[in-house]
Amino acid sequence: PELDPNRPSRKFSSPKQLEDSNEEADSLNEKKRLRQERLMTVVEDTVDGVALEKNMNGVRKEARLAEEARLAEEARLAEEARLAEEAKQAEEARLTEEARLAEEARLAKEARLAEEAKLAEEARLAEEAKLAEEAKLAEEAKLAEEAGQTEEVKQEEVAEVTEEANLGEEKTRDETKLHEDAVEAEPQNSPATESILNETAENEKNEAPTLVLNINNDNEGANETATEEESEEE
Repeated sequence: PELDPNRPSRKFSSPKQLEDSNEEADSLNEKKRLRQERLMTVVEDTVDGVALEKNMNGVRKEARLAEEARLAEEARLAEEARLAEEAKQAEEARLTEEARLAEEARLAKEARLAEEAKLAEEARLAEEAKLAEEAKLAEEAKLAEEAGQTEEVKQEEVAEVTEEANLGEEKTRDETKLHEDAVEAEPQNSPATESILNETAENEKNEAPTLVLNINNDNEGANETATEEESEEE
């Protein structure tokens, strides 16, 4: 406690008056109040500083937590975006692969159908060629048969002509012999004899060209038939 400088020493002390006592008490109370106010101010300042520090720490912590939450959210969103992009690229790759496989299947099917059509066309052409060859062979056989028949007819005609010629020659020889016999029986150089000789010579002369003409006509007919057959074959 502070000492009052006006307080008299114990040596010179004397009983105080009532008013002096009240003033002294008031002064002491005032001092006590002021001291308490200063203490309260100091305490309040200290408390305010501590509270402010706590508040600042809380704010900093909240800011740190908010920043961490923001960064975590950004990382989550970035991861989701990355996964979405990977899924998108995987889907695009899958669709591209499916389109490639579908295109390969389409091209393979087209090639298979083209090969089948080619084989069918080749088989059709081979069948047509076979049928044409069979028809050609049948036609050749028919023409050969007709030619054989024509040759037989020609040979028969030649045989007939030859037989007729032989008969004609025999007849001519007989007539010649008869004429010779008649000539021998009649006088030489008579008009009848000369007439018979002339007639016999004329008959021989006429019959010989007729026989040759018939044979030539038969040969020409056979040649024309063979030419027509060759033209038909071509």
